[in-house]
Amino acid sequence: MIDLSIAIVAFQDEEDVRNAVRSIQEQTTKAIAKKIYIIDNSIEPNNLGQLHGGEIAYLHTDRNIGFGQGHNLVLPELDSAYHAIVNPDILVHGDALLALMRFLDREGAAMAVPRIVDENGRMLQAYRRELTLADLV
Repeated sequence: MIDLSIAIVAFQDEEDVRNAVRSIQEQTTKAIAKKIYIIDNSIEPNNLGQLHGGEIAYLHTDRNIGFGQGHNLVLPELDSAYHAIVNPDILVHGDALLALMRFLDREGAAMAVPRIVDENGRMLQAYRRELTLADLV
């Protein structure tokens, strides 16, 4: 079993995905055994498949199956204590994934959502003030 699995669904955003993967690899402690799943919904050819190997698994869907269905593709593959759904435009800083894992353990939480801030650290309004059960599912 690995400590952390991470899923990134891509759709014609190769540079963002490469940057997200690079930030995860550079900013996450090597003490965490992790597997990064790239689910590529892009129709146009790209080079994301070149990232495959080691701790990176690459799945190409050949069509845009959407964000949710893309993430669902990896569920049967998961064998990790924690799983993170990561948008392709996310950059990880300061070992945030380890901090998140520790928070979940300390608080006994099963799920966490990010605090969304602008470049000055001010909290941004989410698209909804309160999440519904359908949002969480």
